Amino acid sequence: MFGNLSHFGKSSRLIRKQRVRPLFRVYCSAEPSSGSPSLPEARRSTEPIPAATPVHLPHCQLEFVFPQSDNPGDLQSSNLPALLQSLARPADQVTIAHLEALGVHVVADVSIDDLIPDASCIPDFGAWDTLSREEALIRDATSRPVMCNNKQAPGAAKYVELRQGLSTDNDRAFRSVRRLTPRPGETYVRLGYTHDFFRSLENLTSYWDDTSAAQADTNQVGAAHAGDNQDFQSSTSEEDHVFYRTSAGHSMPPIHRAMVLTSFLKLVTYDFSCTIAAHQDARLYIKTQEPKYMHTSFSSACNFIRRIPTDRDSARRGIVEGPIAAVSARHSLSFPPVGGDRDSLIDLSREIIAALITAQYRSWEGKEMQQIGKDSWWATRPRWGGGPGGPIGKEVEAQELGTVEEKPSSSSSPVDGDTIAPTDRSSSSRASHHRASLLGALLHRPSSASSLPQPPNAKRPRRGQTSADEYRNIRAPSAHWDPKTRYTAIGRQQAADFDDIFVISCLFHHVSVLRVRVPDKLSQSLSGTIVDPGLAARGKLEIRRTRWYDLYVIPDRLEAMKVVWAVMAYSMRMVPTEKTTDKTSSDQQRGHMGEANDAS
Repeated sequence: MFGNLSHFGKSSRLIRKQRVRPLFRVYCSAEPSSGSPSLPEARRSTEPIPAATPVHLPHCQLEFVFPQSDNPGDLQSSNLPALLQSLARPADQVTIAHLEALGVHVVADVSIDDLIPDASCIPDFGAWDTLSREEALIRDATSRPVMCNNKQAPGAAKYVELRQGLSTDNDRAFRSVRRLTPRPGETYVRLGYTHDFFRSLENLTSYWDDTSAAQADTNQVGAAHAGDNQDFQSSTSEEDHVFYRTSAGHSMPPIHRAMVLTSFLKLVTYDFSCTIAAHQDARLYIKTQEPKYMHTSFSSACNFIRRIPTDRDSARRGIVEGPIAAVSARHSLSFPPVGGDRDSLIDLSREIIAALITAQYRSWEGKEMQQIGKDSWWATRPRWGGGPGGPIGKEVEAQELGTVEEKPSSSSSPVDGDTIAPTDRSSSSRASHHRASLLGALLHRPSSASSLPQPPNAKRPRRGQTSADEYRNIRAPSAHWDPKTRYTAIGRQQAADFDDIFVISCLFHHVSVLRVRVPDKLSQSLSGTIVDPGLAARGKLEIRRTRWYDLYVIPDRLEAMKVVWAVMAYSMRMVPTEKTTDKTSSDQQRGHMGEANDAS
């Protein structure tokens, strides 16, 4: 009996496999059959392709693009925290005056040597490009430096592997992601670690044109015209273009851009013992010492590159250290080709906010959290101006209905069980009793007509209190420190009065890396530790940024990989203070382990 059941289970699984596999083969087939065409051919014949969204990158050089203010002296002497706190809607109210008060100075299109403060931390990429995989493995035995967490940094072998993976042609990589058969004369390509990146990049292909394919088509068209080839257009229109755009770029979900950026950065950050994680609530908190101002916060939808702790217990609990750099992927698309546009100003302000948030989190190292709103009047006094208050919302209607129902009824016949005689009460009286019972159940109060049936209330919250009771509760805001983050200024230069913050920015399908030098006096004035000394005393906010790298173009994404590699190598370098701290913590851990062994 049991054998027959097991045989039936196996046969049913075989039937399911036989039903699923033919459908999967038809979907993934590269060559259209006579009965059912492939997926690209079906879309090409039925769905119209909308117009492409133009790609215009923002302008960031203030001295050439945006007009300067008339009175720069007044801006330098103004109170910076109070000026920023006056922004009720930053996206609508931010102007060039706010950036001038911060002392923003942008240097665009810098090289890797100008971006990284210490050029000795940058690997010799030129020598690594000439190595084979066997030669890179031999060099890794002696050329891998030790990082700040006492682990070895990735070397030439990892670089050569990533270079070969990212150098894969987009069409071949997308065919591997979709599991399509290769073209005639080509072999199946194995993506390895770059599979997630190409899968995310293939999602963008439905909304953006592949610029690498457009460049290849332009070169082929030029060669065809030079050779007077008349059959070029008909020979390459249907067979070579399998992956093409089906929607406009402005309709792409923002999650696609965040996924392609995260998958690209993970190729490098994972080998540096780092991960990309989002903060609990990424906000820049601004406070002034004057009593008339309160705390103000500016939010930013950015992630952070953070270090994974070396101890196993902290890693299992999801503890991260840092942050090291900010990762900002934005959905802004409207950037005019000429300068002076406001969208470029807003986009630059968002990058600056991400850098200031990262600098503020790094400055919390060795400090204790100061709860915002603790012992404040708005977190301790009751509402209604300090009075006792009264009924709210539906409580007023319930109270009025309750006073009406307290009047004696004209009928003297009792209510029997859950039924009411139609001759005992009028229709209006029954309706008022029914409304009173519903409101009483909603407010968790006994109804004035206790003998009436109480219907269940589906809208009553199962947990917590009612909205009126929650409004009456007086409590301080929740903690703004992430409980799973150890705030540490990893990679900060010793005896420096500034902190170099890296921001990895993404727009369209392009990536750019920024280095923002944030003075310590600027961070202290924004946190309310000191009075704002002015622009001349606290220093400028110097920004150096690379050019925009197109992730569709192979040379661009290889260059972007080098820049991210250099940023991680500089941030995770061995610093004497961090080495001492790690040695002390390891000695303490050994001491705790010895005490535990002695106790056992």
